[in-house]
Amino acid sequence: MAHFTAEELIAAIRPEATENVSSLAVSGVSTDTRTLQRGELFVALSGERFDGHDYARLAIERGAAALVLDVSRRGWLDIGDTPTLWVRSTLDALGMLARYHRRRCGIPVVAVAGSVGKTTTKDMAAHVLASCYSVHRTPGNWNNAVGVPLTLFHVAAHHTVAVVEIGTNHPGEIAALCRIAEPTHGIVTAIAEEHLEFFGDLDGVEREETALFEWLQAADGVTCVNLDDERLRRYAAMLGRVVTFGTSAKADVRASVRFESTTLFPLITIETGGRRAETRVHQPGFAAARCAIAAAAVAASLGMDAPAIADALASYRPDAGRGYARMIVQRTGDGIVILNDCYNANPASMRSALDTLAAYPTAGRRIALLGDMRELGEATEAEHRAIVGYAAQRADAIIAVGEAMERALATLDGRVTAYSAPSTADAAVLVRRIASSGDVVLVKGSRSLQLEDVIARLGAHGEP
Repeated sequence: MAHFTAEELIAAIRPEATENVSSLAVSGVSTDTRTLQRGELFVALSGERFDGHDYARLAIERGAAALVLDVSRRGWLDIGDTPTLWVRSTLDALGMLARYHRRRCGIPVVAVAGSVGKTTTKDMAAHVLASCYSVHRTPGNWNNAVGVPLTLFHVAAHHTVAVVEIGTNHPGEIAALCRIAEPTHGIVTAIAEEHLEFFGDLDGVEREETALFEWLQAADGVTCVNLDDERLRRYAAMLGRVVTFGTSAKADVRASVRFESTTLFPLITIETGGRRAETRVHQPGFAAARCAIAAAAVAASLGMDAPAIADALASYRPDAGRGYARMIVQRTGDGIVILNDCYNANPASMRSALDTLAAYPTAGRRIALLGDMRELGEATEAEHRAIVGYAAQRADAIIAVGEAMERALATLDGRVTAYSAPSTADAAVLVRRIASSGDVVLVKGSRSLQLEDVIARLGAHGEP
């Protein structure tokens, strides 16, 4: 965890006022009194449903060495003589302090953005780079204005590369995160429908995500450009230092993909820099293949060759998380195969998951358990209808969880066996009723639906 002296804190966040900080030194940074360690700096953040200033006294009791507080609260809080830095925005101060630490580390920082596949690409890229570098990566999906600074604070002296996921759901957030992380390398995985409630349409999504390209161009950084994405490929000719990737013969990092017939694990041939190698990715489906190719491009942008990339990808294993996951295979005790892809969902990732369900080898039935896709704004009804229609061509049965998906299901007119479940408990009961050994059930929906509860109720675990 990053350490700071009083002089470094003042230089980094430029407080409006300070109290009792002359001999201050902190051993880390925390925004949460539940995990605060003695000697750390407590930054009191405020949101719609919480206010960190309410916990300032608790932070002191738990050993905070100093506080960063909103200057508008000065004189209203009982903080005694605790060293304090008063600022106009505690969130801005958190980002400024993280940027200060990032600059003094002076290592390459890879930013991973995009509408789909960010976290898997980040994890795969970090895994591959770790075979040649000491890598720090974003834990989980800490990809916002709080998570990115907290990620950077954990960059240590022995790290030689950081891989940082940056996310967005409002215009301007990618640019703001770039100003904090100051990436030297970057990739946008793809442009697809996401958070349309705030971006309006795909043009809005593209403007937001490619703010990373603008940052890298201005900073003389290296940009990885996906030639397989129709909206991104044109940027290859517009930017300075570029590594292109994809299945196109024109790509700097070229890949061809086939799939194992028994597992649907991708077998990927990678070509770059005049060298070629094949690898097996231990995660099923089309999305895993695309993320692996993107990770290969990141590794190539930092000097790795095809054989080294292929060797490292072969040892990658996906994280099952806390019950939810990004396309891992699990089984129930009575032999039902579960494709656990319930971490999150938007239209593009739904289509990819349904393609994987359709291609997954089985002699049984294919069942799509689909939850609502959130934050699609005015496109909500149309996008859910489109996904249900897509699913009807790839699944033998559909189980809808959520109001939008249930309304869409009503438009199918009997084209496929369809069920609605008002809760995750009801969805699990339905799966038990209609599925049998050898059937494959895809579970996917937006994070807020917590569809991992279905999987837990089914008792699915492990990989085959």
